[in-house]
Amino acid sequence: MSMIREIKSQSYLLIHKKSFKIALICNILFNAVSYLYQVFKVIGKYEIEVISASYACSISEGNPFWTYYQILFPFIVVIPFAFSYFEDKALNLIYYIETRVEKKKYLIAKVITSFIGSFIVVIIPFLLNILLNEITFPHNGNTFGSNIHSIEITKDLVGENVIAATIQKGLIGLRFFLMYPQLYNIILVFLLAIIAGIMGAFCFCWSYFVQKHKILLFLPVYIYCYIGSIFTRMSEEVGIAINFTLLDYAYLNTNMGKSVIIFLLELIIMIVFIGITTHHEIKQKQ
Repeated sequence: MSMIREIKSQSYLLIHKKSFKIALICNILFNAVSYLYQVFKVIGKYEIEVISASYACSISEGNPFWTYYQILFPFIVVIPFAFSYFEDKALNLIYYIETRVEKKKYLIAKVITSFIGSFIVVIIPFLLNILLNEITFPHNGNTFGSNIHSIEITKDLVGENVIAATIQKGLIGLRFFLMYPQLYNIILVFLLAIIAGIMGAFCFCWSYFVQKHKILLFLPVYIYCYIGSIFTRMSEEVGIAINFTLLDYAYLNTNMGKSVIIFLLELIIMIVFIGITTHHEIKQKQ
């Protein structure tokens, strides 16, 4: 069986899994609640007082539910497909699968499908949220507590309110956001979906080592995110703020200390782990 055919086979299993549908529904509900919150908040207001469509989106710091979503995020990225290999082992299906398809193709297809599953459950609801906001809210520039079309842009947006030593302050990519706010948000959604996909595959690879209690597969994402927050606090104590919190790079916010190098490095660490552990598992089973 070819690799493409095996990926199609695993993708068919993915879209028919209840866990995939639950993750998708959770994301849809989060975006629906975020959208309705912004709609009800502006009822009865003049257009000049209404926030801009680019700031009303669910991936904005103007969304009070984002904090809760960050807590839900590990659940969202794990349940679509990360349990699949653990379940195959628990049901003693590996021997029978090996008679049908080469182990290397089987595992690589599983990893790719884990990425696809977590990517899809994030990308679709968040893009629909952006579309709804574009239809509902005006493009008046009201964002981050001021109007971006005015001369006086809020200090928070440009980082003038930051007095701590840091490698970056204000909104990262500010000029691009001012010119193309809708495209900026779409890019953020894709970044969030990529993070979800990589973390989904990352957690899947931990199933190579977990023999019992599949709930343990939730821990890698929680631990990874927790370590990032620890390193962020440590950098502030050392004297120069660096943001290691991965999700801070995937929503509209002015948190200081962001670095493209740090962001890419964190993703590369997970990708390398995925590659090494999958290669190791293939060799172990041959």
